[in-house]
Amino acid sequence: MASANGLYFPFMRVRDLAWLKASVLYWDTIWRFGPEAYPIQDGAETRVLVDERVVRSLRPESYTPETAAQLLGFMEEHRGLLRQQYFIGDRAPETDRPDWGSDRPEGPNDGPAWIHASKMSDEFHRFMQDEGLARVGRGEDTQWVGVHETVAMAYMMALTSAGAGANRLEPITDVRDRALLPASGVEAAMRLMLGEPETGPGQPDHDCASFAMLVTGTRS
Repeated sequence: MASANGLYFPFMRVRDLAWLKASVLYWDTIWRFGPEAYPIQDGAETRVLVDERVVRSLRPESYTPETAAQLLGFMEEHRGLLRQQYFIGDRAPETDRPDWGSDRPEGPNDGPAWIHASKMSDEFHRFMQDEGLARVGRGEDTQWVGVHETVAMAYMMALTSAGAGANRLEPITDVRDRALLPASGVEAAMRLMLGEPETGPGQPDHDCASFAMLVTGTRS
């Protein structure tokens, strides 16, 4: 039987433990992006799977330059529209989303979504900051880039697609949002930011088990 390996996204730390427990029944290894400079704050149950090498980290730095370069041209071309939709220059930094770059309990979710800076090139996040589409740094911690949640989802779709394609992994997620399925590259990320529908057939609703089983039909 061929091995089946998934690449978890859009976060680094798995939020849904029920989903994770279901996933390990179908995936031999669950990879997730883990920057070299950032220790992921896993819970005790996830740490057991990390110790057993069922959950493993993939360095995003190998896929960041190409992904950022491909999206930068798109962002420059559509900067006016994107500023209208995703400007965050006047958003208060203390109300950051708990799901993006934070391990706090559920709380306010009207602030930016935080992405680790290792997942973006310096040129990309400087452009985003200059256009009011990003905030670099949470207080004195400069390793985070804050963006609108839709931009964060789109960017992580593109980065995940690059990492998955290079390593023969299948993108998998515990986020029940049709916009994230499938993580099909830069073009899908562009459509998401422009608010355009997917060109393929619509995705059905999924429970945690079926999310974990995405594309398992290819196993043999």
